[in-house]
Amino acid sequence: MTDPFSRPPVGRLIVGVDTGTTQCGVAHAAVTHSMESFPLSDYDTKEPEIRSFEEWPGSDYKVARCPSTSLHYRPGNRLPLTGHRLDYCLSNAPREIERERFFRLWKLLFHPADDLTIQEIQRRLAIQLAGIEKSPQDLLRDWVELLYKDLITKDPANENLRQLTRMYDFSGKLDIEIVVPVPPGRSAIAHAQVRDAFVQGGITRSQVSLVSEPEALFRYWVHEERTHPWVPGQRFLVLDAGGGTGCLVRYRLLQVNPPQFEQEFDSESIICGAETISDAFESLASRRVPTDCARRASVLDQMRRDFDQKCKHSFGYIDEQSKDIARCFQPCVSKIIAGVERQLAFGGKVDVLVLGGGLCQNAFVVKSLRRQFESRLSIRGLTHEKGHVAKGAVLTRLYAPFIVTKPMKRSVGVVTWWILDDAVESSPCYPHLIILKDKEPQLKYFSAVQWLAKMGDQVSESHELATEAHYDGARTRTFSLSSTRSNLNFVEKIFVVDYHPGPEEYTAIRQDGLLMTNSGAVLEGRPTTLEKIHWNPYDMGINVTGLPIKRRTTRVWRVLRYSIVMRMSDVGTDFWIKAWSLQNKSRKTLVEMTSRPSANVTLFTHQDISESLSESWKLGMGTGAPTHNDNQSAEDTPRLHTDHINAPSHHSSVRDAPCISRAQASRDTMLLPQLNPRIGSSANSNP
Repeated sequence: MTDPFSRPPVGRLIVGVDTGTTQCGVAHAAVTHSMESFPLSDYDTKEPEIRSFEEWPGSDYKVARCPSTSLHYRPGNRLPLTGHRLDYCLSNAPREIERERFFRLWKLLFHPADDLTIQEIQRRLAIQLAGIEKSPQDLLRDWVELLYKDLITKDPANENLRQLTRMYDFSGKLDIEIVVPVPPGRSAIAHAQVRDAFVQGGITRSQVSLVSEPEALFRYWVHEERTHPWVPGQRFLVLDAGGGTGCLVRYRLLQVNPPQFEQEFDSESIICGAETISDAFESLASRRVPTDCARRASVLDQMRRDFDQKCKHSFGYIDEQSKDIARCFQPCVSKIIAGVERQLAFGGKVDVLVLGGGLCQNAFVVKSLRRQFESRLSIRGLTHEKGHVAKGAVLTRLYAPFIVTKPMKRSVGVVTWWILDDAVESSPCYPHLIILKDKEPQLKYFSAVQWLAKMGDQVSESHELATEAHYDGARTRTFSLSSTRSNLNFVEKIFVVDYHPGPEEYTAIRQDGLLMTNSGAVLEGRPTTLEKIHWNPYDMGINVTGLPIKRRTTRVWRVLRYSIVMRMSDVGTDFWIKAWSLQNKSRKTLVEMTSRPSANVTLFTHQDISESLSESWKLGMGTGAPTHNDNQSAEDTPRLHTDHINAPSHHSSVRDAPCISRAQASRDTMLLPQLNPRIGSSANSNP
């Protein structure tokens, strides 16, 4: 019999993976090519069934849907123990768990360190990571590998999510799409790291997309809500509070059929999850357990597990509760109330507060919120069923988007040097170019603007962009070993224009300062703004003497890798430099250092802040660029090298690109390939 999985695809299997701070949820739905239209409308009668995955190894009927995301790295094992297997070990063989190798809350390593609570959590985790020589990205990749092992069955001719596809009675293979909900408060760089971690085990970059966690939750609530009287103009405040964070987002209903919403203001992410309550209880217990208690650490661990399993979720159903336990909840509840108050203070009156996430299923938390806000707005909660965010993530791919985005008002780009190839040299624009010649190797460059975002791009709540996301593909500055602080003053130039510069990834700069297309046509006018970022690696705290050394013939120089970061907000735009310092050469420990931000012009008003992280994932993030510093000239500009700028065969599509693509780009738009960081010039060469 012919293997059905060797046949052409008959449809798509959409898998939502909610990587929670404490638990994981997976939902899935199949869409066949026989359906009349796709994406579906919210009123489509041929609605595919969205199911929660419950076939986790070691699970039982009570906790089958949401295995733990904690990790325990056992000595001698490359991959950690996680999920129900780890829960079983914690319950039955707790002595086998080494605390320094046990990682809980590791998801918060990707969160901005803008809160004292998360700073302390990240500090503790960093010490543990150093002990086993792992990075945050290692933890995430290991967890995803284990997740895929539970879902993927390998075959010599095929690798597919058979554990899922075998549930569907189809005669052919299903193409897989992975949708990963993420907190909206992270940087675009952190989102790129998450997406990269899911590209493994036969799953390619084109099969992975991201969506905002509160958007997925709201999508699920809107889809399932059957009794709410929908009226255009209504405002909804969504609170998604789980094990680690509480995310707040405001939406306004624009139209009912088809449903369309807009996000009114920036979302907010607060470190106030259920695990902070467990931490408070463990601190309380440690004050009550004598210091000379036998196996004190194990006793405290067991008390925490008993609290999590038997008390935390049900606390609050009876009014006469322990005041000590209530005090464990109070800091978390106070943070949530303060966050909701901040959101209510903006704009028009909010009509509905939508509560979601595991923390909002606790009676004490819900009662506290009702006492504070029920007189001002309607409070609606989701069911106690698990997997709302994972199912909502699937819905965002099944149905047409209902979160409206808004266009940017201006275009913004970074001045850089591009390799001058034969195609450009023979083009009409060549006589007007600013040319830079490099003696070693024999290369020519021309000055151009690498566009970060263009007028009309759909911007979103994750409006932080970087020219490069990773160390390996980053820009480089090179300088001699004898360079001093005064020799290392660099300048980056930022162009802001009031028009769309065209479809190209770059635009050449003429000798008179105007911009022109590849055909030589001059664009509308001079830049509205030419900003400059002045920076020095010493001022950023870079370990200059520890940077890698590069050699060519008789010359030796150091190499500094960096990227240019842009963060847009409703009041302005900040630009700064992010550089990688090699702090521990033997272990190659990379530390990200940043320069002071330089405030710049507003690229859009607060009404134009977009709403969907799935759209923000399309915002343009450029690729790496080798640069050099000739006698440490302050006006040196980074170089961007490609083997052939106009050769599509050397490009990868948006779906396979290593970085975020542009908002207006289609799925087949071409991006520049990853650059070769070895190409460059020493600090002492003269172009």
